[in-house]
This record gives sequence, C-alpha cells and structure tokens, in this order.
Amino acid sequence: MGFLDKILAVLVSILMIGLTIYTGIQIELYTYIKLENLSLLEDLNFTDSMFVDELNKTFKIYPKMNKFPRNYYEVADRMYPDVKVKNIKSLYTILKNIKLPAYKKEYYDCSEASCQLEWILEGYGFKSYIAESPNPPPGNNLSNAGHMWVIVGLDNGDLVAIESTYLTKNHYHPPGIIMGNNRKYLEYSYLYQMYLDYLNKYLNGNYILPKNFDDFIGHYLNPPIDDNYLNALSDYYYNPSKLYDNPEEYVLGEKHGNVIYYIPISQFDWWNHPENKNIKELFENN
Repeated sequence: MGFLDKILAVLVSILMIGLTIYTGIQIELYTYIKLENLSLLEDLNFTDSMFVDELNKTFKIYPKMNKFPRNYYEVADRMYPDVKVKNIKSLYTILKNIKLPAYKKEYYDCSEASCQLEWILEGYGFKSYIAESPNPPPGNNLSNAGHMWVIVGLDNGDLVAIESTYLTKNHYHPPGIIMGNNRKYLEYSYLYQMYLDYLNKYLNGNYILPKNFDDFIGHYLNPPIDDNYLNALSDYYYNPSKLYDNPEEYVLGEKHGNVIYYIPISQFDWWNHPENKNIKELFENN
C-alpha cells in the first residue's frame, strides 16, 4: 500500500468513526427527547379507567334546542362516556382518537367541523364553546373569510383552543390544540405532535434530526415558524370576537337595531354528511 493510500485509509477511518459518533449522538438525543416526554405520554392511553362508570354519571341539564334536533346533546351524552378528570391530558387523549369527515369548503368546513367537535366533546363531559372571528387565522393567505374553532374549559379553569379542521381526514394534525401565551400546553399542541412524529419517522434513516422543537419549527417546516407567528397564533385563537355556548346561538343571531344578524343552520348541519348517517338517525326532528 502506497503512502497516499495509507493517508486515504486513515481519512476514511476517521470519517467512519465520526459518522458513528454522530449517529450515536443523534440516537442519544432522540432517546433523551423520548425519555423527557415519557411523563407526558405514559398516562395518555384511551382506556376505560379514564371514564366515569355509567351508573355514576352526573345528571345533566341540556339546553333547549329550537332550530337543532330536540335531543341534540342527549344523543352525544349517550354515545360518549364522561371523563373522570377534565384536564389537558384527558382532552389530548380524546382528541387523538377523533377523526372528522374530510374538509370541503362550503360543504364540511370549519363551521360544520367545529359544531361536530363541540358536540362530541360535550358528550365526553367537557364544557365546550364555538369561537368565531371575522378574520382568517394567521398565515392563511388564501382566503379573507372568517373562521370558527372550538374552545374547551378544563377543571382548573383553563381554556384550550382547538383548530377543528386539523381533525378532519384530509387536514389531519391531531390533537389540533393551539398552545397559549408563553407556550402554555406546548407539549400537547399539534405543532409539538408534528415534531414528535417527525422524529419517529426519520430516526432510523441517515437524516439530520432537529436538535429541539425550536430547531424543528424554524428549519424543518415550510414556511418556517418563529415566536412572532406563535404569539399571533395564540392571540388569534384565545381572543375570538364571539364565543357561544352552543351553535344554536349563532343560528338565532344577534339583534342590532331592527336587523338580526345570524348564520343559517345549513352552515352547521354536520349530521347531514353521509359519514354521519348513523348519528342523524338518532336525532329527533323538531
């Protein structure tokens, strides 16, 4: 072996050692991330233990529905068991197990998705609201239309915003939770779930993994996300222009002078979607 060949062999050996060390660091980093989040994930199993026994369910008083099916919320209450504790963990777990029909503008869009999601979460015992803004969410440059989403109250008094369209089949980013100010509930947000999903997907390949969540949103997403966007996102979702207890309030509308401004029920009739046929059969018509 000539002198140059020896040098080349040494360089190749150094390169292989470096690659091995780098891979080990990447695996160690990923393992650390997984261990760091173990406390978050270990209790998030969809099991019977998180629900109230049917015999011990709390008696509920349902709102009177004039425009919607008369037994609207009663059906949800029969279909879904109440969670024992309404905290961020149980909400996260429920949302991870919900998949709504595919999003389609003017057919099954944000209003129908929000209405159905609010109905489902009420069935699980969460106090839920339908939020509205006349403006589109931050980063949406395709439309000037307003938007609707869901806000849920937890036992500790916190409110959690959920982008309902992120639970539709063709825009699926569960759990759809929007982190609050100062990154509150970051680890339960849809963005953090995207980060964990990315790590899971590319761990075993020859990929350079993100160092942390900020590295992921700043360099692995297109377009990248920074703190300005995160602040705008939380400000938008946690400060809606309207927040109603149930969708019928939107249909009944608000009176301004001699004019009543309302949203037609056709914007909320999610039960008419073919995939919700079985639920529709349980509703009583007015």
